[in-house]
Amino acid sequence: MISNIEEYIRLCDSDCRKDNRRTVTEELSQEVVSEILKNHPDRYAWLIHNKLIPGNILEVLIENNDEDIRCTIAMKRCCNRLTFEKLVHDKSDAVKLILVRNSKLPIDLLKKLISDKNKEISKEAKNEFLKRQSQISR
Repeated sequence: MISNIEEYIRLCDSDCRKDNRRTVTEELSQEVVSEILKNHPDRYAWLIHNKLIPGNILEVLIENNDEDIRCTIAMKRCCNRLTFEKLVHDKSDAVKLILVRNSKLPIDLLKKLISDKNKEISKEAKNEFLKRQSQISR
């Protein structure tokens, strides 16, 4: 477990790939997560990539104005229902397009994106829906 912010920042900034990987694969203490959320917005992208990040933290970060942050969250397979629901209504077409391609997006939310006003999102959502339907019927 990475238990203090100094260690976390050292690992993120390290030139060693093994150190960087620890920020993705190891659990982070609540203190480290809180410190990042309060004082280190430049580390949000690193935080999102952590494989053990709790869903409620993604719910907080989904409110971020940075489109790149929301795009990264849209790729995550571990999003909870509330996060997926917010992403479906995101103001960014890029976020929604990435979301359509997330295989863990619930099917009912994918269906909503079929009627998106953006034709590319609508087309991708329809294609993904049909792909999933064909996998179910096998």
